[in-house]
Amino acid sequence: MEHLKNILELLYLLSGPALVLFAYKALEQIKVTKDLAKINAKREAYKVTADECRYYSEKIIPLINTLDKKVDELGAQIFQKSVVKVGANSIEVKPFTNYIDHDDVIEKLTGEFVDVANALSGFSTYFVSGIADEKLAYNTLGRTYCNTVKKYAPLLVLISKENNSAIQLFVIWSNRAIKDKALLEKRKIEEKIKNTSEMIVKPIGT
Repeated sequence: MEHLKNILELLYLLSGPALVLFAYKALEQIKVTKDLAKINAKREAYKVTADECRYYSEKIIPLINTLDKKVDELGAQIFQKSVVKVGANSIEVKPFTNYIDHDDVIEKLTGEFVDVANALSGFSTYFVSGIADEKLAYNTLGRTYCNTVKKYAPLLVLISKENNSAIQLFVIWSNRAIKDKALLEKRKIEEKIKNTSEMIVKPIGT
């Protein structure tokens, strides 16, 4: 009986470290699972990003080119003389509509414009929702996307519902472009200061 008691006491003493080791292994497994989930999510985001960038280049750009051509042919001055300003989280548009046949011109552009607006909305949704990597796409398409949305903002803003994804992405990327440009200019100034020597002529006798 005494021998059994000793065995039970030994098992009890050993169970503490065993439970700690088990808990540590369980936590380690949870961490590994989370890391794998992050890797898989990032891989999927990169895949969606690549697919959407390819779609933009192959499908959306031809639609934009068609609309651009018709805008030039009809002389749609709303897309040439309107003022578009981008704030930190906003966009301000002052549309120019004071030209002959404005309403008629817009009516003739409706089909091509709606095609582009719908395509931009579908494309941008993936990025503002976080499904795709917007920073990665910005490096590839940021400039052309912002140029297009800024040009057609006078109508996009009018027909857009609140929190329109195409406008949201435009504001995000436009502000990033402004910041990138400012940082580049800052680096150039700092480099110029670094490479410029200062000469001082001391007064005689000092």
